[in-house]
Amino acid sequence: MYSIYYSLSDSDWQGVEFTTNVNTQVKAFMVAVKEMRRVLATKAVEFLIVDEMEFVVWAYGTCKGFLRITECGPKT
Repeated sequence: MYSIYYSLSDSDWQGVEFTTNVNTQVKAFMVAVKEMRRVLATKAVEFLIVDEMEFVVWAYGTCKGFLRITECGPKT
């Protein structure tokens, strides 16, 4: 399982966090990409790496937010 957190400048940096039931970082990243495209209503989104799985979200020619993907275990 992976936890995906993002905050967007258009929403006053209010963070959104959800978990996805995938088993690899690549799959978690693809879930995050789909979510960013949906939320920003564009496929022209770039992810500028800050740390291993932390990114600045760039769209419409400006910084639109922050994205972090972390591995987590199932809730017990």
